[in-house]
Amino acid sequence: MSAPLIAFLLSVLSGAVSVALWSVLDVLRQGVEDNRFINFILDLVWWAISAGLFCVCIWHANSMELRFFELTGVGIGAVLYYLTLYRPIRWVFAVFLGAI
Repeated sequence: MSAPLIAFLLSVLSGAVSVALWSVLDVLRQGVEDNRFINFILDLVWWAISAGLFCVCIWHANSMELRFFELTGVGIGAVLYYLTLYRPIRWVFAVFLGAI
Protein backbone atom coordinates (compact mmCIF):
# COMPACT_ATOMS: atom_id res chain seq x y z
CA MET A 1 0.00 0.00 0.00
CA SER A 2 1.14 3.52 -0.69
CA ALA A 3 1.91 5.99 2.07
CA PRO A 4 -0.95 8.39 1.18
CA LEU A 5 -3.47 5.54 1.32
CA ILE A 6 -2.18 4.46 4.72
CA ALA A 7 -2.37 8.07 5.91
CA PHE A 8 -5.96 8.35 4.69
CA LEU A 9 -7.02 5.10 6.35
CA LEU A 10 -5.36 6.09 9.62
CA SER A 11 -7.19 9.41 9.43
CA VAL A 12 -10.52 7.64 8.93
CA LEU A 13 -9.73 5.45 11.92
CA SER A 14 -8.78 8.40 14.11
CA GLY A 15 -12.05 10.16 13.22
CA ALA A 16 -14.04 7.08 14.16
CA VAL A 17 -12.14 6.62 17.42
CA SER A 18 -12.69 10.28 18.32
CA VAL A 19 -16.46 9.92 17.95
CA ALA A 20 -16.38 6.63 19.87
CA LEU A 21 -14.57 8.37 22.70
CA TRP A 22 -17.12 11.20 22.52
CA SER A 23 -19.98 8.71 22.92
CA VAL A 24 -18.34 7.17 25.99
CA LEU A 25 -17.72 10.57 27.56
CA ASP A 26 -21.27 11.63 26.71
CA VAL A 27 -22.65 8.76 28.77
CA LEU A 28 -20.38 9.77 31.65
CA ARG A 29 -21.52 13.37 31.23
CA GLN A 30 -25.16 12.37 31.72
CA GLY A 31 -24.38 11.32 35.27
CA VAL A 32 -23.02 14.76 36.16
CA GLU A 33 -25.36 17.03 34.18
CA ASP A 34 -25.22 19.97 36.59
CA ASN A 35 -21.50 19.95 37.28
CA ARG A 36 -19.90 22.35 34.79
CA PHE A 37 -16.38 21.69 36.07
CA ILE A 38 -16.62 17.94 35.41
CA ASN A 39 -18.10 18.64 31.95
CA PHE A 40 -15.21 21.00 31.26
CA ILE A 41 -12.68 18.36 32.33
CA LEU A 42 -14.37 15.71 30.15
CA ASP A 43 -14.27 18.07 27.17
CA LEU A 44 -10.58 18.75 27.79
CA VAL A 45 -9.89 15.02 27.98
CA TRP A 46 -11.70 14.48 24.68
CA TRP A 47 -9.84 17.28 22.91
CA ALA A 48 -6.46 16.15 24.23
CA ILE A 49 -6.95 12.51 23.30
CA SER A 50 -8.44 13.29 19.88
CA ALA A 51 -5.71 15.79 18.99
CA GLY A 52 -3.02 13.44 20.27
CA LEU A 53 -4.44 10.52 18.32
CA PHE A 54 -4.57 12.54 15.12
CA CYS A 55 -1.00 13.77 15.62
CA VAL A 56 0.24 10.23 16.20
CA CYS A 57 -1.51 9.05 13.04
CA ILE A 58 0.02 11.86 11.00
CA TRP A 59 3.42 11.28 12.60
CA HIS A 60 3.50 7.61 11.64
CA ALA A 61 1.95 7.99 8.21
CA ASN A 62 3.44 11.21 6.82
CA SER A 63 6.17 12.43 9.18
CA MET A 64 3.84 15.23 10.39
CA GLU A 65 2.95 16.53 6.92
CA LEU A 66 -0.71 17.51 7.04
CA ARG A 67 -2.56 17.04 3.77
CA PHE A 68 -6.14 17.87 2.86
CA PHE A 69 -7.16 14.24 2.35
CA GLU A 70 -6.24 13.47 5.95
CA LEU A 71 -8.69 16.07 7.24
CA THR A 72 -11.28 14.68 4.85
CA GLY A 73 -10.53 11.19 6.19
CA VAL A 74 -11.14 12.29 9.76
CA GLY A 75 -14.49 13.73 8.74
CA ILE A 76 -15.46 10.61 6.80
CA GLY A 77 -14.48 8.35 9.70
CA ALA A 78 -16.45 10.44 12.17
CA VAL A 79 -19.57 10.50 10.00
CA LEU A 80 -19.40 6.78 9.19
CA TYR A 81 -19.02 5.87 12.86
CA TYR A 82 -21.85 8.18 13.87
CA LEU A 83 -24.20 6.77 11.24
CA THR A 84 -23.42 3.12 11.94
CA LEU A 85 -22.07 2.41 15.43
CA TYR A 86 -22.75 5.48 17.59
CA ARG A 87 -26.09 4.38 19.08
CA PRO A 88 -25.24 0.70 19.69
CA ILE A 89 -21.89 1.47 21.33
CA ARG A 90 -23.42 4.25 23.42
CA TRP A 91 -26.22 1.91 24.53
CA VAL A 92 -23.76 -0.85 25.50
CA PHE A 93 -21.66 1.58 27.51
CA ALA A 94 -24.76 3.05 29.20
CA VAL A 95 -25.89 -0.45 30.22
CA PHE A 96 -22.40 -1.29 31.46
CA LEU A 97 -22.14 1.94 33.44
CA GLY A 98 -25.65 1.46 34.82
CA ALA A 99 -24.66 -1.99 36.09
CA ILE A 100 -21.76 -0.52 38.00
